[in-house]
Amino acid sequence: MARKDFTQLNDIPIQNILLDTENARIRAGTDQNNCISRILRKESQMLVLMEDIAAHGLTTMPILVMPHTEGKWIVKDGNRRITALKLLNFPESCPEPHLISKIKKIKEKFEQNIPSTVDCLSSNNFEAIFQEIVARHSGARNGAGQYDWYAYMRTVYLLNNGHPTDYKRAGQYMCWAEREGLDVEDDFPISSVARFFTKDNLRLLGFEIENDDLVPILSKEKIMKMASNINSDFSLKLVDVNTVFNPDDAKQYLLSVRERAGIYDHVDQDKNESKPNPSEDSTDKKGGPDNSSEKNPSTDSSEEDTKPSSPRGRTPKKSPAERSKILGTGKIGINVPDEETKIRTIISELRQLDVKKTTLAVAFLLRALLELSDKEYRRMHNLTDRKSLAKNIAFSAEHMFENGLITDSEHHVILTYTRGEQGVLHIETLQKLIHRETHHPDYISLNVFWTNIGCFVRACWKD
Repeated sequence: MARKDFTQLNDIPIQNILLDTENARIRAGTDQNNCISRILRKESQMLVLMEDIAAHGLTTMPILVMPHTEGKWIVKDGNRRITALKLLNFPESCPEPHLISKIKKIKEKFEQNIPSTVDCLSSNNFEAIFQEIVARHSGARNGAGQYDWYAYMRTVYLLNNGHPTDYKRAGQYMCWAEREGLDVEDDFPISSVARFFTKDNLRLLGFEIENDDLVPILSKEKIMKMASNINSDFSLKLVDVNTVFNPDDAKQYLLSVRERAGIYDHVDQDKNESKPNPSEDSTDKKGGPDNSSEKNPSTDSSEEDTKPSSPRGRTPKKSPAERSKILGTGKIGINVPDEETKIRTIISELRQLDVKKTTLAVAFLLRALLELSDKEYRRMHNLTDRKSLAKNIAFSAEHMFENGLITDSEHHVILTYTRGEQGVLHIETLQKLIHRETHHPDYISLNVFWTNIGCFVRACWKD
């Protein structure tokens, strides 16, 4: 890395600069709009950054670009700043409608300060850009500065650029899932998950290792169900490092993940299981999970279901995600007037249903409860119908937050369920459960969904 490897470019029009679909903050962008949506997952930080740029201008840290095609440039470092400038110049282009009015307010306040062109440093030397980016990332300033990378973000960047990482297999696994549509947070606890990514456990999750990469050996549907459960379990702290601390606990957890995905395994409880070959479950030199590319025959290439066996060892303490009644047995805080017969009936039936035995019925009633509650809230507050349940809920949640009906953290969680598709964890996916054979919920996902979205329903019916 040297200054001589870079050339100063002045006054590049914002519309000629493309976001990097594989940037550490974006990871698996499908197009430019999707890249912006992914960056806007941290919307409060981005609003702070936009106002800071509009009020004070860009920082002195140069934006790094590489030549693309037809007079275009691609951002290698500075995707947040370029996104902010694109939205400040063209607020209507924001793919998240509920943010457009806020961006317009910033633009109107600082109209004369917002640049339509930007100076950048450019290089054709890929290694020079890589070294510069790795050296840069420190400091935050509450959103106005450049945020440190979380371990997962750093892992993805190193993997995408062919460099070694302590969490290689876990990173490959989560990246595969993101490319298939799973929405993984920047701070996903990859160091905890990486603990059980041995070759044998990867087979349980539906992958073999070939040419140092992961190759699916089960259907995408089943793999994605397992990945969605792992993502939710660890991100929502339903499972932590203690759950998978030793190999036996890790295996039992993975068997439960398989069962929730509809894959059942015979486990002989009366015989000692043969110990794995140490060469197959070795760690790399840095103490991380096995990174070798040796292939072994799959022990689970069949997708046929068999009856599940009873769990071994102690009975784990039940978490809210494992409850049988999705609304629990205590007060639920939904103040529905007596004349709202349909809503009261839905709530009554949800309280009676065993979510473990009637997952589809619970999913359908949950969607109805969400839709009717949101409809009533929009009616009471004269909010426009956005012609989409997810967009309506995002818009209503924004109104609730501005009026103190939900907290900042509740607001953030609700919005995460209106973006991307994570099995039943995405609001719009509840509709697909009715029409598609490939979508079938598991009871833990439904419990987690209600735990996080229930605050929205309660806020809809607050006096």
